[in-house]
Amino acid sequence: SKFEKFKHYEPMLSLSNSFNLSDTEDFFAKASNFLKNQNSNYIFNVDCKIDGVSLSIIYKNNKLFKAVTRGDGEVGEDITENVLSIKGIPKILKYCKSDLIEIRGEVFFFRHDFEILNKKFEKKNQFSNPRNAASGSLRQINSQITRGRPLRFIPHGYGKFSYKEEFLNFEEFLSFCKKNNFDQTGYAKKYSNLKDIYDYIYDIEKNRLSINFDIDGMVIKI
Repeated sequence: SKFEKFKHYEPMLSLSNSFNLSDTEDFFAKASNFLKNQNSNYIFNVDCKIDGVSLSIIYKNNKLFKAVTRGDGEVGEDITENVLSIKGIPKILKYCKSDLIEIRGEVFFFRHDFEILNKKFEKKNQFSNPRNAASGSLRQINSQITRGRPLRFIPHGYGKFSYKEEFLNFEEFLSFCKKNNFDQTGYAKKYSNLKDIYDYIYDIEKNRLSINFDIDGMVIKI
């Protein structure tokens, strides 16, 4: 209740879940009907879903303006002061034509950073997992506490942007992020069919513990 509320320019919505190839095929079949695209010759992007805390970073005239939590999806909390030192959040965009743009992503800890942080606390005060630690660290009333914790940010999408040709597809969005010094997972791949995506998902599942951050699934986008 100490933080000011801020209404998102566009809602921060939830993802749809699928648990197997059939579920996913059904989802994108419905998407094709909605898009009135019967050919379904899509390029799919698949990436790790970081188990962190959702955040919307708003830039005005290429300068960081606000950082807002997801909240209820319509209204979040303004925690701008608490994100200024987070690795992966540039304060200025060098390659952006939009006067206003929302970059959305996850705030999280690398596992080894979380373990080092947790050792600073007595056993009874330790965080149960990196996600809880990220959430607790982000919403500190004293921003100096947040700044002392090795949080990171990786974008996964966007909300409103004023220049309608800023990026015309998701691959261009990823390129936009890279040019503007946002971090990326290193696990994003593109495919033209869902079967190949599921082969990749199974590979990630087998090697999940070797990834240096927690994930709670994979995200597939057209």
